[in-house]
Amino acid sequence: MAKLYYCHSCLCILSTSLYFYFFTCLALSTKKNITTDEFALLSFKSSITLDPFNVLSNWSISSNSSFFSSCNWLGVTCDQHHGRIKALNLSNMGLQGTISPQLGNLSFLVVLDLQGNSFHGSIPHAIGQLDRLRILDIRDNVKLSGMIPTTISNMASLQKLHLSNNSLSGEIPKEIGDLTQLRTVNLEYNILTGNILFMFNSSLLQDLNLGFNNLSGILPSNVCQGLPNLRLLYLFANDFSGKMPKIWSYCKELEDLELSHINFDKGPLPADIGNLTKLQYLFVVNNNLEGEIPDSFFNLSSLIYINFDINNLNGTLPNKMCHQLPQLQYFSVHVNQLRGIIPRSIGNCTSLQFLSFEDNFFTGIHSILCLHL
Repeated sequence: MAKLYYCHSCLCILSTSLYFYFFTCLALSTKKNITTDEFALLSFKSSITLDPFNVLSNWSISSNSSFFSSCNWLGVTCDQHHGRIKALNLSNMGLQGTISPQLGNLSFLVVLDLQGNSFHGSIPHAIGQLDRLRILDIRDNVKLSGMIPTTISNMASLQKLHLSNNSLSGEIPKEIGDLTQLRTVNLEYNILTGNILFMFNSSLLQDLNLGFNNLSGILPSNVCQGLPNLRLLYLFANDFSGKMPKIWSYCKELEDLELSHINFDKGPLPADIGNLTKLQYLFVVNNNLEGEIPDSFFNLSSLIYINFDINNLNGTLPNKMCHQLPQLQYFSVHVNQLRGIIPRSIGNCTSLQFLSFEDNFFTGIHSILCLHL
């Protein structure tokens, strides 16, 4: 009996020791992770050469710091469950310097927002280590240059990619087309080159903005066959060639379309665009368009803004032009070959704020303008 009691006591002592050891290891592991996060942030701070608002002044470690001190640093958000850093938001802080590759060690990061600063240098390849990241926003850092790192393909959870208004060059990594969770891609106002056919196969993508670059090649004839949820498509001011895409029937969610200043082959305005029942904004300026404006465009009751400037459109405007456009605020056909009488139904466009018929061959334009305005 004494022997049994002795064994039971030993087991209790062993169990207690294991319990203590387990939680000691857990605490040490957590402390190690937090130290890794803090080291990454301090490395980032050391790469900053100008902090005009002293937003990083409390980024420091002292003997009086709390256990999870970095969670109290400005711009830092930690996960309440395990204490790891999940968001870094330093947008519009006037920071100057380079982006430290040590940010790639923030392994639990979900949001990285550095927009509206003055970072220079390139985007570090180590940023591809952030495989939990959902939002990457480094737009409006006009001195940020170099290529978009191909390691971005490792960000399997990425949903929003904002790199616009920088000085990024080279081709867009084809690996971006493999990121199946993407909802938004905004790369406008850079110096990017190459073709973008790999971008037209993403079932969740809603906003694709690649305007004002040096992108080239042809566009797919059926734009939305692989982009069924597309709401915004901005491809303006690039070097694409070939014909303007003709098939738009799969773009059932499209609200905003900007194709201006692309030197497409001469051809008609695709009538299929007139079947996009959710379309609100349409920009097709300086696109070598010719022929008549399809009547279907004037049945899109959702339209707010129409700009057909600087093309070779001809024919007349339909008499019932404004019978189905109650929300239209802007209508411009400046510099075309349109002729005939301005439809009196334009008086039904009661929301109209801007109207331009200049440099066409219309008649009766003054009386119509006086009637409406």
